[in-house]
Amino acid sequence: MTDGQALYAVFAAFYLVECLRLVHAHAWVAAGDKDWRWRLRRGEGRLVISGGSPQFLSLLPPLRAHVQTLPWLFLPDEQGLRVANTDGKEVLLPWEAVKPSCDGGLLKPGGALALRMPSAESAAHWEQILKDWRDLAPEKRRAAFLKQARVSLNTEHARRVAEQAADRTKWLRMLGELVFMWTFGVFPVTYYLHGENRVTLITLAVLPLLTLVQGWLFLRTVKRHRLLVKKRWLKAFAFATLPHHAIRAADLVSLTHEHLPHPLALRGLLSDEDFITLAREMWREARYRPGWSRNDSLSPEAEALQRHFRDEKLTEADFDPEPQLAPEAAAWCPCCHAPFLKTEVPCSDCGGVELRLVKKTEGGSPA
Repeated sequence: MTDGQALYAVFAAFYLVECLRLVHAHAWVAAGDKDWRWRLRRGEGRLVISGGSPQFLSLLPPLRAHVQTLPWLFLPDEQGLRVANTDGKEVLLPWEAVKPSCDGGLLKPGGALALRMPSAESAAHWEQILKDWRDLAPEKRRAAFLKQARVSLNTEHARRVAEQAADRTKWLRMLGELVFMWTFGVFPVTYYLHGENRVTLITLAVLPLLTLVQGWLFLRTVKRHRLLVKKRWLKAFAFATLPHHAIRAADLVSLTHEHLPHPLALRGLLSDEDFITLAREMWREARYRPGWSRNDSLSPEAEALQRHFRDEKLTEADFDPEPQLAPEAAAWCPCCHAPFLKTEVPCSDCGGVELRLVKKTEGGSPA
């Protein structure tokens, strides 16, 4: 490998690092455009850095707009406030211990617990909501959560957020694609065919012009849409001087939101198959928890999801179907759908979720 090839490999590695972004630890990132179906990807929650998890965005052109969506992090319960911590574990705070405060984007619900929120505005917004919940009676607290959940599940709001992200980054993504093709396509081919001559130098001189325009376009977009981007001048300088930063300039704009919608609010942007798969996964996590068979009523999050599914014209068979089981199965876990030969043991993989019995027909096979 020559020195030029080694330098080019290092530059490609820098570009891959730039495609790796830190998103909220519980966020689902949607990628798409107006003329393309959006796809949802969950962050790598097992690795948390400063309240965020790394996730690879789209690597190759055509570059897509990216939108963060966030499930419910705070769930009211009779015993206290259930908080989805960044380490993937749920923490139960007694209501008398709920004393919310925020410091920029860091929200402290109470005690030593602290969560990094997507923005300072989002942290202040949830600080006020938690204060309101703390002073309410249990019935009114549940009603307040259902109202807040309905707002986050608003499909029209989620569509507007996605369309705005696509519109705001249209020219940034187009110019980023041009910089990508010039950096990894045009210049290497020119250098291979002509070597170090005038044609190669002219081709190389075009690249700083493209990145300079990208830096200017980034500042114009931030000012026009009044986006809250920290250190925007420093970011613009990086976009104007470094090609691998300039390619990904649109990500910084499209991932900047104050209040993130729920992943299921993207019903109109996702394919039916992707939406049903996501709906089933979130329904099982909300509905089937240890002790679900002894509860007379649904949990607040399960009730909110059930109402949303009804609004979206989904039947119970769509979001909570029974699995196809072998004839010898006597029970199955409603959360992970694993079959069991014994009915009295809970599912250890799901934290002790009680099993559902298999309905047998007259022939002894599962119904």
